[in-house]
Amino acid sequence: MKERRSWEKLVWTGSWLGSLTWLPLLAFIIWSRHGMNTYSLLVFSLALLAVFLVILLAPWKHPDTSYWKLMLPLYLVIMLGILFTLFFFKAVLGLQTLILLPGIFPLLLPLLIIGKRTWSDQDKKD
Repeated sequence: MKERRSWEKLVWTGSWLGSLTWLPLLAFIIWSRHGMNTYSLLVFSLALLAVFLVILLAPWKHPDTSYWKLMLPLYLVIMLGILFTLFFFKAVLGLQTLILLPGIFPLLLPLLIIGKRTWSDQDKKD
């Protein structure tokens, strides 16, 4: 039991951090190389905020809070990163990048699928 829950902690932390790795990469590799240091600093700060939120909003620290409440701030950080990216590439490529915006919606499926569950629900089953 304890071993499985530690695996879940690793999956939560690793998957969120993994899904956010593109933010600092985008900030330093693309924007800082193009002299857009303000964008770079802003997006890197967003990435640091995301890391802080992953640690702060870990479900085992809030076992009776619904997952959707814990995931929503992290999704907002990702959405801000996506909007900054689309804004930047819209300036470079034109309006056709806005066509990509509806592609964001499938990313929200976990909110619908596991949103009502809590960390302590699994403890109650066992």
